[in-house]
Amino acid sequence: MIYLSHLIPDQELAELFRAYPAGLETIEFSIATCLDDFTHTLRQYSRRIEQMNPAAISVHGPFLDLNPASYDSCIQAVTKKRFEQAYDAARALNATRIIYHSCFVPQINYYEGWVEQAVPFWKSFLDNKSTNITICMENVFDGFPDYIREVIRQVDHPSFGVCLDVGHAHAFSSIPITQWIDELGPYIRHIHIHDNDGTRDSHLAIGGGTIPWTAVTADLQKKCPAADFTIENNSRGDFIKSLNFFQ
Repeated sequence: MIYLSHLIPDQELAELFRAYPAGLETIEFSIATCLDDFTHTLRQYSRRIEQMNPAAISVHGPFLDLNPASYDSCIQAVTKKRFEQAYDAARALNATRIIYHSCFVPQINYYEGWVEQAVPFWKSFLDNKSTNITICMENVFDGFPDYIREVIRQVDHPSFGVCLDVGHAHAFSSIPITQWIDELGPYIRHIHIHDNDGTRDSHLAIGGGTIPWTAVTADLQKKCPAADFTIENNSRGDFIKSLNFFQ
């Protein structure tokens, strides 16, 4: 299944859904102000989904100012509260998955101790979760794949896996994307697709940057053939370019 991120207006997405049998990945529940008025947000967004009529729903969880691997119990508590709210939205919307950032920031966090802090958070969060919704950890500023792999391995939950963001790996890591795929392959449940030139997270259409898509797609098909993906572009035209690439 191909999903389209809700980065363009509803009407433009509705037009794309009429032309392509794609799902929707909502970012509505990644925004703190929307979570503050959760009931109203959920009611209003449910109506918008009906108008857009996507084939399936995926939810992108909150991430700004949050840190599941924090050494501060209060920060961990707020992170868990926001993550739970987004998960409740995923359940209410009958979503197939929910995606959370790792929330690792190299200038602030240390790799030393990160796995040890993150594992108990995720075990606690996943303790009462259904296997009906896949829960994925997404790389953003992460420089290396092995720390993410180790968290997934130690948590060892059937619903918990990796969302590999190809664009983020290209922009924020010196490790080749194919190495990310090789190391995370067995754990990759979902993939975020967009292009850039390696200097910033510009969310270009496929082919608009310097990602070696021939090698990347071949490796993805080999290492995680069951994973589906979300295209994350900033315009209707770029979505069409990316969709046509995969078709």
